[in-house]
Amino acid sequence: MSSSFNTLSQSERVEFWRDIENKIEEVLQQCEGQLTAEVIEEVSDYLAHNELGLAWETLSEELVAQAVLLPESARQLLLEAGSGMGFDQAGTRNYILWRNMADAIESNEAT
Repeated sequence: MSSSFNTLSQSERVEFWRDIENKIEEVLQQCEGQLTAEVIEEVSDYLAHNELGLAWETLSEELVAQAVLLPESARQLLLEAGSGMGFDQAGTRNYILWRNMADAIESNEAT
């Protein structure tokens, strides 16, 4: 999350978080049939309780663990949501997971 977040109005902050939530929901919808019902329910529950970081982390870890092949557009949405929460910053809890997904996109673009 960039320092410019602090300059946003309350309504802009709500919109910012809503955008992240929408990106995670979109990826989750694209994964239906590829993830277990339990995982989908867990991520949906986190989203319902505004636990966007936990939703992102759980979804991302399961996608990796189950080797789900996402369309590049869905993977990009997941990266954007993670970046919005600051996971693209070295030293953050989910940086390695975020970096691995970004590297996978970069290697696919290079081929």
